[in-house]
Order: sequence, then structure tokens, then C-alpha cells
Amino acid sequence: MKKNLPISTDDFPTVINGYYFVDKSMFIAEVLGNMSESKLILRSRRFGKSLNMSMLKSFLEIGFPKELFEGLDIANQKELCEAHQAQHPVIFFSFKDIAGSNFPKALDELALIISDEAKRLGIGKGCIELDNDENAALDRMSAKQADETDVKISIRLMSKALHRRYGKKAIVLIAEEFKVLQKSAI
Repeated sequence: MKKNLPISTDDFPTVINGYYFVDKSMFIAEVLGNMSESKLILRSRRFGKSLNMSMLKSFLEIGFPKELFEGLDIANQKELCEAHQAQHPVIFFSFKDIAGSNFPKALDELALIISDEAKRLGIGKGCIELDNDENAALDRMSAKQADETDVKISIRLMSKALHRRYGKKAIVLIAEEFKVLQKSAI
């Protein structure tokens, strides 16, 4: 069966289910083999960074279908799969669509991206893992009323909620982080 090339598609579940895919799944073992507090992965454009981040999210995220990785090299790493596959709360942001031409516009777009991820994770109005003030800060994101402080603390609040929910620290993955800087001059 002839498949399409994944041009402009960086969502791992979409790519693995209908496009040609070069197995880079051992990237996961590389990242997990060096569990430092934070990592910055720099590569040139069109190298597959966003797709790799999406693959990493799909591998780590609690409840994600393990079948997506059957037949890939990472599936042979049984110990690593048992320890990490579908075992972690994951917060994932891609800033590729931020088009704000100035800082206030970019801040509004950033707040909406954060809000969408909070909703995807079930962290929204009345989240039982957060108090009223913390919930209000996240609610301002979707209402386009967020200020810089709300944006700065939002990832911490989401991490806190997920840690309370699952008893594990959240893993935060950010793709296209430089788009914010490229598109909006401060």
C-alpha cells in the first residue's frame, strides 16, 4: 500500500497510522537514558524535532495506547517500556502557530495554547487539585485576560495539579519554543 510523506505533519499518532515513518524511536531511549532536569534539543529546520517531541509525548503519557509503538525499535527495550511507557503525566506545547507580531498579541496566543493544553489534561474550571486562586489564574488564560504573571505560573500550576492527581512529577515538552521570540519583538 502506497503511503503519503508526512509533509507539515508533526503529530506522531497521525504519522504512524498513515504516512511513511523512519523509525527514530530510539530517540526515546536516548532521552530517558540521560534524565537531567531539563534538555534543549537543537537541530536545523525540517529535522523532525516537533515530530520527535510528539513521539516522546505519545510514549510517556499516561493512558496512551502502547500499540502505536509495536514494531518500532523502542518496543524491544522491554525494561525501559515497563518503566516509562504510558506511565507519566505529560504537558505538551507546540508554539509553531504563534503569529503575534508584537508582545501583547503573542502573549494572548501563548495564553490560549496553555489554556487548550490545560483543557486537554482536564485541568480547568473547578479543578479539584488546585485552589480557587490557582483555578482563577488558569481560567484567565482562556478568557484572554491573562497577564505575564498568569502565563509565567501556568505551567507550574498545571504541573502541580498533575502531580497531585497522579503522584508523579509532570514531564513538560515544548516544541517550536523559538517561534515566540522570532515572531514578536519585546
